[in-house]
Amino acid sequence: MFIPDLIAVPGFMFCSKKLIRVHWCADTPHSPSSRLQITPCDSSSVACDVRVLEFFDKKNVLKIRNAVASQTTPVLLLVGNDCLHEAYSLIREEDDLCLIDSPWNLIEHRLCRLHRNVATRLDSLTALRSRKELIRHLGECCAEADASRPVSVIFLDLDHFKALNDQHGHAVGDNLLVECGELLNEYTSQDFFVARFGGEEFVLVSRLDEESTRRTAEHIRITIASHEFPCEIRMSTSIGISTTEVSMDVSDLLSQADEALYAAKAGGRNLVYTWNQLKAESSNAGEDVDVTGLENRARVFSERVTSFITRRSKKLITGLKHEASTDALTQIYNRRYLDSQLSVEVAAAQRDAYPLCIALIDVDHFGQVNKIHGWPTGDLVLRQVSSIIQSNIRKEDWVGRYGGEEFCVVFVDATLSTARSVLERLRSAVQDSRFESTDGVPLEVTISIGVVEQDGASTTPLQLLEHASRQTLAAKNAGRNCLRP
Repeated sequence: MFIPDLIAVPGFMFCSKKLIRVHWCADTPHSPSSRLQITPCDSSSVACDVRVLEFFDKKNVLKIRNAVASQTTPVLLLVGNDCLHEAYSLIREEDDLCLIDSPWNLIEHRLCRLHRNVATRLDSLTALRSRKELIRHLGECCAEADASRPVSVIFLDLDHFKALNDQHGHAVGDNLLVECGELLNEYTSQDFFVARFGGEEFVLVSRLDEESTRRTAEHIRITIASHEFPCEIRMSTSIGISTTEVSMDVSDLLSQADEALYAAKAGGRNLVYTWNQLKAESSNAGEDVDVTGLENRARVFSERVTSFITRRSKKLITGLKHEASTDALTQIYNRRYLDSQLSVEVAAAQRDAYPLCIALIDVDHFGQVNKIHGWPTGDLVLRQVSSIIQSNIRKEDWVGRYGGEEFCVVFVDATLSTARSVLERLRSAVQDSRFESTDGVPLEVTISIGVVEQDGASTTPLQLLEHASRQTLAAKNAGRNCLRP
């Protein structure tokens, strides 16, 4: 609880650059502020960071007490001189108070300080309570624990979260954590203090007994397992629970919940385990609970290492396959892939009786570009042309680098008329694009294109390429920057 300064303190603003949203539920007028975004009392549906209430009539003690207690945001209570003594009993730890007739800069400072103090108690990503705030709260609870007011901890870990991060990226991972935090807040009662412990781990604290806490944990587990997360991701969670009915050190209680959590993971994940359950199973097996905990950790770590190696190996193999089939300069398919896949496409078109076209594209006067401006400029031109090709062909078609300044486009299930329409658009796009040398000299770049459709006279990939090559040569002989036939 903050003790109010009853005098103005000039020159002390600690607000961030972001406007603090203040819901002003007081008759006391407020002044303009560059730090606050103030909305009036009748805007109760508007989200806010801090709420302002006033208390100047002792007859309203019960009304003000209920109003303060019902708020989910910090409250600054503006107090009349006659009500100052009663006001201290009305505000919560996160609230503050100030005299109604205080200077505006003092009131503004208090609002900024309230917001800043709340921000330091919250996790920056999920807006749940921070780990530091968790330790503070749990310490207070553990010091008062007894049979009539036990303390229970739910230690929750999202299963295989690192693999999801690797697969979908950290932005998606962050969104998953935020959504999990929202679910925990939504599906737990006010009896639970919800915090992010770190990474993909969350901790919930309550003054409920073990059985009631376990029921809540099972409800959380089922909720997360059945929830549809972004990108159609499904997740599960492993949960450990520890409960104490005697005063206990915070680290010991968390350690017990952590051991129960590892038992849940070692048992196959998507489970709820309690510390007492783990102790009972260890005792029945004739083992020390510490030994059982060590075995559970070893099993989980072994699975993680195996999973990590598998993911990295798969990523490495995928990368090697990509490198083996991709042209290093243009990042389109290389000649090796082109020759292999073209045979597959030709055979499939013949088997399923659908049309297939291929086009050979040649960059006009490319030798002169290299000779006058150098090979680095030539490389820039090839990369830009390949990019234009990819942007203009249909999604079912694909392109490979045939060699040098030549590209081959394969049109799947396309007649000659369809292919010509796409290629004419492509030719115009290259002609209209701005090309430059490495030192900024403008270049005029055009392409000559030959296209053929598979028919009875062209039954092999080699025959198709030969016929397309003759059409490309015809386009060059016709003056270049054109399409044949």
